[in-house]
Amino acid sequence: MTKQFFVMALILVSMIGAGAVGSVAAEPPASPPAGGVPQLGEQILQAIQNLQNTVNTLQQTVRTLQTQVGQISTNPQTSYYLTKGTFAGDQILSPPAATPACDPGFHFASFLEIIDVSNLKYDTARGRTGDDSGSGPPVFTNGWVRSGGGPGETAECRTWTSHSAGDSGQTNRLIADHPNAPWITPPQLFGCNLAVPVWCVQD
Repeated sequence: MTKQFFVMALILVSMIGAGAVGSVAAEPPASPPAGGVPQLGEQILQAIQNLQNTVNTLQQTVRTLQTQVGQISTNPQTSYYLTKGTFAGDQILSPPAATPACDPGFHFASFLEIIDVSNLKYDTARGRTGDDSGSGPPVFTNGWVRSGGGPGETAECRTWTSHSAGDSGQTNRLIADHPNAPWITPPQLFGCNLAVPVWCVQD
């Protein structure tokens, strides 16, 4: 849900609450029947209790919406991570693997999707970290990454279906000593039989 939706919902809830109170206040008092004053008093008390319950419900709804609005990021960034587990070339995608290497909501990254890490947010909960990586990614750790090439390209483990040492796939790693070019150049090719982490990016 967007922040604008929550703001509109808050306005609507406030209008409903104001309307409910106003409608109750605008109703003229009924004339008490002869000998029915105690019964009328009970009805008024019940109406007040019902109104209070409605107000309490509206206030709780407003608080819930305010909490949800506060949790919305005003500048969301796409998340990425390097898997904690390792995978051979044919274990990344499903099929042929039983389950994909990347978590639901993420996919096997093409290098051009993650080349500019300054516009991305590293997911430290899902991804591997280093002793001194803080909220960022680990360095000097290779991970499988899509090359962006066509079916004739050799650096993609036969479109990530090969487990053969005779086939190769593209990997890349971040390096800390070149801040203007954080990825190793050129990418390194590993045999598709090797178990390597995988670069994943948010859908």
